[in-house]
Amino acid sequence: MQKRKLILLGCEGKSERAYAALLNRFVREAGLPVQIRSLNLEHAGDPLSRVQLLLRKTRKQYPWT
Repeated sequence: MQKRKLILLGCEGKSERAYAALLNRFVREAGLPVQIRSLNLEHAGDPLSRVQLLLRKTRKQYPWT
């Protein structure tokens, strides 16, 4: 089994998370070695706060990042 590259996608709302799910579906159907995971950044505030929240969530869920 081929290892898949993980792409973390920060999303603010339901429509962005749905878009990430759609992209992931296309990736699977194409047989690409990629997995897209959406991370909820709703109510994160300004852009810097969003990035900081994404880093905290990422490091908690994926300590190897």
